Amino acid sequence: MTAHLLPRGSVVAGYRVLRTLGQGGSATVYEVERPDGARVALKVMHGGDPSSVTPRRFAREAALMKRLQHMHVVPLLDFGRTEEDLPFLVLELLVGASLASAV
Repeated sequence: MTAHLLPRGSVVAGYRVLRTLGQGGSATVYEVERPDGARVALKVMHGGDPSSVTPRRFAREAALMKRLQHMHVVPLLDFGRTEEDLPFLVLELLVGASLASAV
C-alpha cells in the first residue's frame, strides 16, 4: 500500500484537513473539519491494489462500525470514497492521550 499524506487545507468529500493524527500499515488518520465547523477524524485507506484484501477489510470495518452502538466504541459518522477512489471512514474525534503513550 502507498501512503499519500493529504496536505493541510485539502478537502476530502467536504471535510477540510487540519492535521495528520497518525499513520498505520493500511490507513492514515487526520483531524478534519466538517462544513458546520465540527472537528472529526477522517481515516483514509492507503492507495494500492484495489483487488487486494485490504479494501474488503476496510469496507467490512465500516459495515460493522455502522451497526455498533456502545459507549466504548467510537461512532462511525460517515464513510465513502475519495476522489481518488480510496475508501474513507469519518469517526468522532477523541481528545486525550494516545494508546501508544500509555504503554
